[in-house]
Amino acid sequence: MGPFWDAELERYTLQPVLIRSVAETFAPDIFFRTLEGWVSRTENGIKLGAGSKIGFNNYVNSFYAAYWLKHTNVSAISLSGSVVGNGILHLFKSTPSGKTIKIGSYPVGLADEASTFHIHFDLYGFLPTDGGPGRYFFDLEAVDTLEIEKISFTTFVPPPRNATFSLGICTYQKEDYVTNIGMMLEKYMNKREQVLSDVYIVNNDKNFDKLPVLKDIAWRDKRFHLIAQGNIGGAGGFSRTLQESLSESSSTHHIFMDDDAFIDANVLDRLHAFMSYAREDIIVGGHMMDMKRPNIVYEGGAKLDYWGFLEKVGDNLDASSHLDATYYDKLREVDYNAWWFACVPKSVAAQIGLPLNIFIRGDDFEYGLRMRAKKGIKTVSLPGLFVWHEPFEGKTAAWLEYYNWRNRFIICSIYGDGETLTIQPVEMLRDIIVDHLEGKRDEIAFVMCLAIVDFLAGPEAILQADAEALHVDLRKTLAALKVRPWSFAELLFARIGGEAPRAESSDGSGQVIDLRRSPRLGGRKRTMDEVHWIESDLVPAIDAALKLYESKVGQATQVWKDLAHSLSTRDAWTALYWNEDAAPVSPAIQETAFLAAETSPQPA
Repeated sequence: MGPFWDAELERYTLQPVLIRSVAETFAPDIFFRTLEGWVSRTENGIKLGAGSKIGFNNYVNSFYAAYWLKHTNVSAISLSGSVVGNGILHLFKSTPSGKTIKIGSYPVGLADEASTFHIHFDLYGFLPTDGGPGRYFFDLEAVDTLEIEKISFTTFVPPPRNATFSLGICTYQKEDYVTNIGMMLEKYMNKREQVLSDVYIVNNDKNFDKLPVLKDIAWRDKRFHLIAQGNIGGAGGFSRTLQESLSESSSTHHIFMDDDAFIDANVLDRLHAFMSYAREDIIVGGHMMDMKRPNIVYEGGAKLDYWGFLEKVGDNLDASSHLDATYYDKLREVDYNAWWFACVPKSVAAQIGLPLNIFIRGDDFEYGLRMRAKKGIKTVSLPGLFVWHEPFEGKTAAWLEYYNWRNRFIICSIYGDGETLTIQPVEMLRDIIVDHLEGKRDEIAFVMCLAIVDFLAGPEAILQADAEALHVDLRKTLAALKVRPWSFAELLFARIGGEAPRAESSDGSGQVIDLRRSPRLGGRKRTMDEVHWIESDLVPAIDAALKLYESKVGQATQVWKDLAHSLSTRDAWTALYWNEDAAPVSPAIQETAFLAAETSPQPA
């Protein structure tokens, strides 16, 4: 019957209800709420005293009918379970129109005996005024003492295919996190070997000397593959995991997962079912829970605005709240899902190449946009599929802003259509830089200018260059600026490489973009007494960078659009980084050593 068939329930499992979890020690309230009486967790489930009641109206354990109805052919569902004792199950539906509808109350179980139950409902059973199929949840009430051993949303219908997964992690100096992930995945794979076939862990810190537990796992389990390489960023690490999977693994899909995450590996069962029942190839992403506020959904995918800035979807939701759970009563469209957890179809990846060699920040949404642009692959950010991850508010270094801006220029160039996405006009950049200068954030203004200059240098200067060397040079430049802050103009002019070409205004008036004309300053030149930076030598340097952008951005945009993808093929990555010198360190890889492109050509 395959990995979905539950012999005890005699149904195919779509979504197991998480009643026990490794996360219950730090986020116990997100799985269920005690509504009445006393409830205790047992070794395998939950025990309710007579007259007690628990509720599953929450983010984690709701069944999101809108997602299943749109992306799969499943329509007839059962809520199935195994219990000891008898109780009453109250089934509800919450609709996008704001209504909560009670489907019914159903007796379940037998006094003092183990038994199974099935409650049937149809996803298409909704009115046009409901706004869609909505979200299903339930409460469970104990008539006498009731032990819940298992509850799942199930179906009679077998999946049209069996999706299988490899999983890739890029790590860099996150030893405790990635070790924990490795142990979690090993335990899961020993139970569910038909789901997850291979784990590829790429360490950008050049060796695994600080990861002895992972080395032990790889020695005893050939499904774990450890690969050491230089620090070529998350883009380089994740691309390597995908390359290895395409070359060596029989899996149908590949999961990208961050190293500084925490996962209850049982959510992989949810991904497995959704991918296997999906009617077409899709990217499925997991939501990010805030590791410092473990009840909070930090982000459920994101959309790009017209200028390429991210807009989070499902921001700051309380996963334990029945009120916040209503946010996903309707399907929320996204443009991409970050790679704290995202799963891509390998058949499509083999056709479109690997992610861009852009170090960090943006490799994930570029690849999602590429799959959509080239093959029509949609991204689904699936509620109830989640990992915990460190929040990003503390990650505000100037060098991160450099990558944010440079890679935003790149992505807007490649995928900008002028209607839904376009590259930023020079006036916008000028005003943002002025805001930074006004706020005494000169270093951020400086890296924005560096990002402009490096983007204008074209795709070959970035995508065919050693990302580690570029990163080292960036950090050295910023270190020099900290020691000699007055060298701002000198360093920037050196990067520009001479005086920028003159850029005329579009209306032919002869006025050029410069900081003094920013509306942030009231549209007039102000004295040094009024604006502390206006007469400094950094102003002509920034103006030069902006003039360069204004004169070259159209040409640069077209070059990036024409060349970027041809520089991100598997052969291109291999020629740049992956040869015999970047040898893997685990026996699992040593037995099937990755060969250089010239001895084992791979399709782009």
